[in-house]
Amino acid sequence: MWNATGQAAMAFNASMDVMIGPACTDDMRAANELLTYFAMPSVTGGGNLVDSTSGYPYLTRCSFNTLGIWMFLLDFTKRHGWINIVLIYDSDSNDIATETQSLRSLLKERGMMVYDTPINATHFDNFDSVPTVLRDGSRNGRVFIILLSGQLFRYFLTTAYRIGMGDGEFVFISLDLFHEQVLGSLASWQQRDGYDDEAKKAYSHLLVLSLKNTSSSATHQQFVKDVHSSIDARRRYNEAAPPLYPTVNYYMGAFHDVVVMLGRAIRQAIDDGVEMWPRTYKYRSGEVSETSRNLANNITQRLRNVSFQGVSGTVYMDSDGDRVQDMTIYYMLDTGSGSFAVGVLH
Repeated sequence: MWNATGQAAMAFNASMDVMIGPACTDDMRAANELLTYFAMPSVTGGGNLVDSTSGYPYLTRCSFNTLGIWMFLLDFTKRHGWINIVLIYDSDSNDIATETQSLRSLLKERGMMVYDTPINATHFDNFDSVPTVLRDGSRNGRVFIILLSGQLFRYFLTTAYRIGMGDGEFVFISLDLFHEQVLGSLASWQQRDGYDDEAKKAYSHLLVLSLKNTSSSATHQQFVKDVHSSIDARRRYNEAAPPLYPTVNYYMGAFHDVVVMLGRAIRQAIDDGVEMWPRTYKYRSGEVSETSRNLANNITQRLRNVSFQGVSGTVYMDSDGDRVQDMTIYYMLDTGSGSFAVGVLH
């Protein structure tokens, strides 16, 4: 975090005009505390654990954020009249603990009852306690939001089925943003360990909250090819390049898209006759000049309330500089094959 603050200060002292990044949430927050004072625009494709960027007037974030995810889920629960929620989550994971804190606050703001059960998943070995945890939760709510990863999630859900909670009276909700856990292989029902049939029945009562999957779109596939071609070119010219192709993930696409947005905003400003970053106006009497602040606002506002088709999907930016992310809820479409499909798209 302190490195990010120092690098932001160095960037300003070196007369940099825009910062791209950081990706890490803590680094993004630290850097933009400084950049807000210096009136330097910044763009990022990460920093998703900050609920809103409204406190950073020169920041544009092209990734999803926890607030958007939970607002989508709360609209869904409201539609079904669910008000008593049981939260079981990994308290040892910084990401999950932060996401849970955001969700808990929203639930309580909406007047919903929350029964909270933190689990230290890293060192969890008391599997005999799982039925008790689930039964205690069942006395406080019928909707379980389980934010655990990997096989521990599968064990909790399968145990719920074993103790009679798979009769349709209870709803189980999980989060798998990148189709790696329940919708991938890390926490899917199918593990070929002798418990697959039981797990598949348990998963038939599961709803999975996820980002809209755009990996099969023509735009994203072309982006993957372009990334691979760039690496091939570096290898041909003996430049440093990774030995294997990297996984082209959501964040790579989000960073690509926010840089494209920035380039468009700067081009529009130039076409409109805006003088770009007159360095003599950076400081006056030890303070950032009004000219610099006006220019930063000009560029930043061109990144607000815009939409376009990016490699990470359709990009909608709101008035605060946050992306409005397309979300989906998956459910088990075929209990025979155990395949999941999109049930709700927003």
